[in-house]
Amino acid sequence: RNPTPSARYNLTVIGAGPAGLLTAIAAAGLGARVALIERHAMGGDCLNVGCVPSKTLLAAASSGLEFALALKRVRAVRAAIAVHDSVERYTAAGVDVFLGQASFASAHEIRVGEATLRTRRAVIATGARAHIPPLPGLAGIAPLTNETVFDLAGQPRRLAVLGAGPVGCELAQAFARLGTQVELLELAPQILPQEEPEAAERVADALLRDGVRLRLGARVASAGRTDAGKTLRLADRAQVV
Repeated sequence: RNPTPSARYNLTVIGAGPAGLLTAIAAAGLGARVALIERHAMGGDCLNVGCVPSKTLLAAASSGLEFALALKRVRAVRAAIAVHDSVERYTAAGVDVFLGQASFASAHEIRVGEATLRTRRAVIATGARAHIPPLPGLAGIAPLTNETVFDLAGQPRRLAVLGAGPVGCELAQAFARLGTQVELLELAPQILPQEEPEAAERVADALLRDGVRLRLGARVASAGRTDAGKTLRLADRAQVV
């Protein structure tokens, strides 16, 4: 249940991920009257679907745990850290925490649920969401993202990862170490295209040692289903199942 709003806040923070949490608790510590609004889960991307579960999964896979136990470890670590990002902790620190969708009624009024918060300043710290590329047929095969992959009930035998940025490389390596056959597809001529080629080459070597198949310069044309399962068709007519 949300608290009764104060007459006026010095600061209202929208988004309870790392940036929003730090902003809210720091301002409250300096004596400001602070409201914090979160529509989904306290802790945001980092705790729930980002660095905490991904690093834990990779560590669990590296220690030799099987898939079910690795995901159990992910949930346990996430729960242990969640108390530090909880509504109770921030309420105790003097922050009014509101759970719900925020919308601006004016420059100094923010609605959340049935309440209207009046505020002198606002910080928007809503982060980002996973983007599903607009490839023909891709949405129809219900692809996993970093927001859903940690909720898998069973281990996939095969996994195609689109995009060899940091998140893609990390997930590819973790699942390969857990025994899944992984193909990592990247449009650029190297993995980690924003990094120095020498650094990317070292990471690529590590992925290959872990059994990840790399497809560089791979342009995905479409996605669909066949008798063999979900498939990706590449521009060169190659097929990834």
